[in-house]
Formats: sequence, structure tokens, C-alpha cells
Amino acid sequence: AFIAATMEPPLKRRDRGETAVYIGEEGSLAHVAMGRFFNHLPHFTQKGVKSFAAAFKAVVSGEAMYGVVPIENSASGTLHSTYDLLLQHDVVIAGELGVREVYCLCG
Repeated sequence: AFIAATMEPPLKRRDRGETAVYIGEEGSLAHVAMGRFFNHLPHFTQKGVKSFAAAFKAVVSGEAMYGVVPIENSASGTLHSTYDLLLQHDVVIAGELGVREVYCLCG
């Protein structure tokens, strides 16, 4: 499951351009989640960052309106580092969604 963290009220439609950051590279599960959250918005910009902390920093500094970060995954369950960052920063959860993880085992 992924959340969109923000310092603004939840997922308001805006006419001005907005930026959201996600963890990892284009095509990652976080990138897929970010697209599902925001592709309906006009003038939307997306940017990958290298860490959970970098996503929160971008939101708090105003560089991004939203940060899309995982809160759990099928490999390790709950991601406590995300919850720690939520407690450390003055942000709110604007939305949550699940992204199905599909694995192919090759032998």
C-alpha cells in the first residue's frame, strides 16, 4: 500500500501545476502508485527521489506538493521507517491505495 503525504488538504484539484515525488525510478511500484494518484490532474509533474527521507524533505521544503511513499509491502510487511518519518514531519496523509506486486521467478 502507498500513501500520498502532503502539507495541504487531501488531493484538492488545482489549476496550477503541481509536483509529486515518488521513491525510485520510473516504472517502480511507487511510480505506478503516483500515476494512479495524480494522472487525472492537469499540469502535473512527477519526480523520482532516492529515499523515503528525500520524499518527505521535498514535501516539507515546498519542492513538491505530494510525496508518494510505501507504508507496507508483500516482502517485509509494514514499513516502520515511513511511519517514523510521518511522526517526524508536519504532514498529513492525503490518500492511500494498493498496488499489486507481480513477481516472475526465473530459473
